[in-house]
Amino acid sequence: MILAVSCTSTPSSDSSSKGQTSDQKEQEYQRSIGNLASNEEISFDTFEADKKAIFKTIFLLDTIIKDNDYNKWLLFITPQSKAYWSNTRNLDKASKKLPIKIPLPNLESYFKYVFCPSRANSQIDEIRYISTTQVSAVHVEYEKNIIKDIIIYSLVKQNDRWLVELDRLN
Repeated sequence: MILAVSCTSTPSSDSSSKGQTSDQKEQEYQRSIGNLASNEEISFDTFEADKKAIFKTIFLLDTIIKDNDYNKWLLFITPQSKAYWSNTRNLDKASKKLPIKIPLPNLESYFKYVFCPSRANSQIDEIRYISTTQVSAVHVEYEKNIIKDIIIYSLVKQNDRWLVELDRLN
């Protein structure tokens, strides 16, 4: 059986602050920091710098995914995620949850058959702070004046770099 996988996940062209009014920038900033604990603060300048760095990381990941470059992808994954998803028990459990039963013998198979397809044709619009060092990159959907965030990436800041934190099994 041959299974070809190709995917992309890119920041939307509208995701840059360019072209936004100051009101729109402020609204996005408020949405982005809305889930922070009361004792945590992110300045507007930090938000802008983090957003720029995160979107740069996502652009790089998009190229890595298009090139199917597993080794470069590893450079953008947290050590904790690598350890968790290198555990064969976790890979076996994940394999059983896939819509098409594909064995996941190693982290590289997770990259090819889970990570890439789950981001196929996705669009990242904004970021949401979970904490000062943890962010979700989201696609924003508007439904009847209600904003719904679809999380595409979870990122953690480690050693001044934003790295992908892979989801764990429930």
